[in-house]
Amino acid sequence: MKKFCLIAIILVVGIASVVFTGCDTHSHTVTEIAAVEPTCTVDGLTAGTYCPYCDEVITPQEVIPALGHVFGEWKVEEEKQYRLCSRCGYRETQFFEDRPNEGESDAVYGSYPNFDLFKNDCLENGKTLAYNGAHNRLEFNLRGGTYRCDGYTISIPQRITSLRIIGDTKGDPYADLKILIESRTSDLDIYFENVLIESNNSIFVSDTRNINVNITVAGEKCSFLVTSKAANGATGNEAGLAGNGNSGKTGADGASAFIVNGNCTIDVSAKILEIQGGEGGNGGRGSNANSFGNGGKGGNGGNGGNGILGDNLAKVVVRSADSNVSVVGGKGGVAGNGGSGTWGYSSGKAGSAGKDGASGCEIVYQSEESV
Repeated sequence: MKKFCLIAIILVVGIASVVFTGCDTHSHTVTEIAAVEPTCTVDGLTAGTYCPYCDEVITPQEVIPALGHVFGEWKVEEEKQYRLCSRCGYRETQFFEDRPNEGESDAVYGSYPNFDLFKNDCLENGKTLAYNGAHNRLEFNLRGGTYRCDGYTISIPQRITSLRIIGDTKGDPYADLKILIESRTSDLDIYFENVLIESNNSIFVSDTRNINVNITVAGEKCSFLVTSKAANGATGNEAGLAGNGNSGKTGADGASAFIVNGNCTIDVSAKILEIQGGEGGNGGRGSNANSFGNGGKGGNGGNGGNGILGDNLAKVVVRSADSNVSVVGGKGGVAGNGGSGTWGYSSGKAGSAGKDGASGCEIVYQSEESV
């Protein structure tokens, strides 16, 4: 039983009087607060109860500590080892510092062929480079050389299951460099080191579903930025015969920096990681009315692109307390204004602003990943 009493203090000619103006009593309505099950990395809560009428907590919830991962045995591959959590499926990967010599035979998958872009048809921008060697492991060299490789699409065939891309933070970012992962059935391990790319379109694209894309980001800085704004919508056509203005066109949606429709885990030990989607285009203006007509409606703004776009939420695991990680979507486009109406008629309404893009990932820090 809960009792509420209201007490009034009245001052009359310097004399204070205490007046009880009424009491309200009610019985608690016990309402359950659902329990939250803990996961490997996130604390849970026990069930509790409260009264929704007076907000009094009757049975407080208690914290259930995170369960921690339950890892199986390490599985060793040529350049790394990994183990899986039997509870949530999280994959922990460790790359070996010493990789095999370049001259070892394909039979033991001992070599990383170094596909140096500066020595392979990199004299002309806008080409698609497809590696046609026999190995299943490949390294791209983006470090300083005679030629730059702006405006290229690097096509990674299905047989490549381990990919390294090594860049250089001392140079300017590569422009419009796109890494296209061809359709595949096997998982893919990627190692980025000091890779800087600024693009008008999506930078990393793998649209194969139901595979694991395991990305390790190392070095001083890796940056994947969609820097251009998507196309703005056009102004509505001139007024029609009825005199009304026509609607402005919708702005184009911004591009997502990463498109990964399978499971995507990004392990970060680099000091800086930036992933940013592109801005949506602005809506077009509605056209003005001619004789005896209303103005046209403004076009809608385009939606901003995601940092990471896919069927599943990606996970970014930050391994170093010194790492600065930013994964963001682009801003939505501005709504187009309505056109003007003639005398006695109304102007067109503005369109709707585009939605901001999402990060598309969960960022988990190393302390949360500890068992």
